[in-house]
Amino acid sequence: MKNVRSRYGGLWAFLTTPLESDRIAARTFDRMIEGALANGYSVICVGGTIGEGAELLPDESDELARLAVQSAGNSARVVATVYQGDGSTHAAVAAQQAGVDAILLVPREPEPPRATVRAIREAAEGLPVILYNVAPLRLDLANFAELLTVGNIIGVKDGQGDLRAFRRLREAYPDLLTVAAWEDLALPYWTLGSDAFAPASAAYAPWYAPLWFDALQADDVGRARIVMRAHAFPMADLRRSRPGLELAVVRAASERFGISLGPSRGPTVRLTSDEERRLGDLLATLDRFRSGTQSTARQRSHGASQPTNRGREREPSRMLDSDQSPAAGLNRAPALPLIGVFGDPMMATILGRQAHVEAWIEVEAALVLAAAEVGLIPLDEAQGVADDIRRAPIDLVTLDEATLQVGYPILPLLTQLIDASGPSTGRYLHWGATTQDIMDTGLVLVLRRAIDRLRHLLIRVGDHLAVLARAHRVTPMTARTHAQPAVPTTFGAKVSVWLTEVARHVARLESVEQRLMFVSLHGAGGTAAALGPHAPQIRAHVATRLGLQSIEIPWHSSRDGLAELAFVLAASAATAGRIAREVIDLSRPEIGEVAERAGHLRGASSTMPQKANPISSEVVVGMSHIATAQLDAMLSAMRVEHERSAGEWQVEWDVLPILVAATAGALAHLADLSGTLVIHGDRMAANLGLEGGTVMAEAVMMALAPSVGRDRAHALVYQASQSARLQSISLREAIAQLVGAEEMSRLPEIELAFDPVGYLGEAPIQVDVALRTWSSISGTREARDPTSTLNDQPAGRPVVSGSKRGSKETGA
Repeated sequence: MKNVRSRYGGLWAFLTTPLESDRIAARTFDRMIEGALANGYSVICVGGTIGEGAELLPDESDELARLAVQSAGNSARVVATVYQGDGSTHAAVAAQQAGVDAILLVPREPEPPRATVRAIREAAEGLPVILYNVAPLRLDLANFAELLTVGNIIGVKDGQGDLRAFRRLREAYPDLLTVAAWEDLALPYWTLGSDAFAPASAAYAPWYAPLWFDALQADDVGRARIVMRAHAFPMADLRRSRPGLELAVVRAASERFGISLGPSRGPTVRLTSDEERRLGDLLATLDRFRSGTQSTARQRSHGASQPTNRGREREPSRMLDSDQSPAAGLNRAPALPLIGVFGDPMMATILGRQAHVEAWIEVEAALVLAAAEVGLIPLDEAQGVADDIRRAPIDLVTLDEATLQVGYPILPLLTQLIDASGPSTGRYLHWGATTQDIMDTGLVLVLRRAIDRLRHLLIRVGDHLAVLARAHRVTPMTARTHAQPAVPTTFGAKVSVWLTEVARHVARLESVEQRLMFVSLHGAGGTAAALGPHAPQIRAHVATRLGLQSIEIPWHSSRDGLAELAFVLAASAATAGRIAREVIDLSRPEIGEVAERAGHLRGASSTMPQKANPISSEVVVGMSHIATAQLDAMLSAMRVEHERSAGEWQVEWDVLPILVAATAGALAHLADLSGTLVIHGDRMAANLGLEGGTVMAEAVMMALAPSVGRDRAHALVYQASQSARLQSISLREAIAQLVGAEEMSRLPEIELAFDPVGYLGEAPIQVDVALRTWSSISGTREARDPTSTLNDQPAGRPVVSGSKRGSKETGA
């Protein structure tokens, strides 16, 4: 199926089934769908909310599908949930007959992939299938490769919240539709390239999720985080605080907003008075969003294609940021107006303090579980410790205060984790590790997300440059050397040089990543003595859990890998700055060959009303200078003495984030610049004629050389060029004055030498080579697309007679 992501992307409404007298309440269900459609949801998914679908009777599931198709019309896609088992074939056939667009297949038994493959073939032949990644199905790449042999699988919905597994799936199948659950993890799922989200709030407050989703689409991560802090994060904590509470909370929230769902068919429990109070507070906060949202008609298009932004794993919703604390004055970081205002917001989140602390906690959790796997710690207690520290609230201000005293943040972090967790945490946490082990491994996790984002930005830049190169393959312009007119070239050839440089940076980034993704776990002096004979196995288990590689030689004092990354980033930023600088020069009114996009007050001056400054290019140049200036500091930080630094390591703490953030900012603005650059081909042509067309001097010299010799031809054309400038005549006229009309008539080939289009040399071929080079990088994504062999309309899918759905394939 082509354009799967655009067809099924966006927000999915997973609607709880309303019942009345133990039957489906059709009017209530229709009103729920209307609410979802009014707020821009792309897909309506029925019969599968929090396990309730497993309790529905077959005829009820059929009725749900019919009602959803009828209510949604052509405004949204409808996906019906089918549970794998004996009745799956009937359910799928009934859903297909109802006119749904696809089915969501939910595994029921811990069967091997072949059983799931068989079930899909039996249940959904010809109908698109999205696999629901809930137990016992797992995002195991080997298993998933076998599942994809079924041609009608178009995507996966993740219900595990396992971001590492999700990341591996995205890397293996980057163009597969991926639908993310876990509303509070929408930010990290977004950075990993999720195409769609199924927020629980769609069931009771459909106006809420579009607020943060619109912010994500606008790359306004800060606004998305603010909105989600008000509801998604604390609501997720409440829903997961004890088994069976998820459905109970959703149903109670629906009742508070006037949607009576009737008796429950799924796993639920009673809310305690404290839980009801917490829910009431959350809904009161949420309701404050409602008045400002419902008054504005939503015009968002359904199923818009999403960018592939890869990066972070988990948004640490449980942390108290410094701007929420009375002790916020502790924050002594200076303002960084360029990076802070113009930097890439996605990278700001990836590099944020919360993200670093969350990464350290994830390393500690992996370590305690790895110690249990080799028998050093009881497995059940280790799992409890890992769960406890992942849930523990962290006060970042208190952490900073204690770090000032200790000198490093890990010991104060351990104190908070132990205080907030059970007695086993203090006994087993931080087993055999040292501070730099945790911080370096956490840094690698953060850098992995940062590299994903940088790769995405480089590819965005390259894709835009490839479009420019292809469009202007033979658009003639002046090549300039020493900032002076030289010979004709094409704008496509100029861009092809930029494009191949970007391609090399992508290759360098992927290469250096392979030499960075290592666990650091060798203890105090690098001997791993505290881990004992199990040290290699523990490192291997930690590496596996974190998706990294194990290494036997400690790298506490070997910082060459980070220095190599610094060079790649600085070089990428330098390329960005070079391109932007050339755009600035070419956009000068006296040249006028290119221009940045226009806009009201864009690039305006506070005193000169005529100004339209090239602000995007200026930002890129500024970020580029900041990034490249950090390289010397990163090289200096390599000069570590003995087995642990005494100050050099601390240099990396600030320099590396600034380098990464500045590079990302430069690339993000370059991506926007290259995608919106205005090309003035007429000015390029006109500038070729400046100074009497003397840019053709070399061509004329080479045309004369066979007759008079190369040295004599050079002297003649030099003299003619001087005359053309002094007399304000054309180069052709100046040549005619020197050689005479009779001699000119005997040199017919010289007439061709005055035409710039005839002297482009290999310029068009260079564009072709650059495009092939780039396609070898960007084309790998298309080559691995598991949906590329599917047709727009799945083979054998019937069009239901008399249904409004017959023409729906063009509706979204």
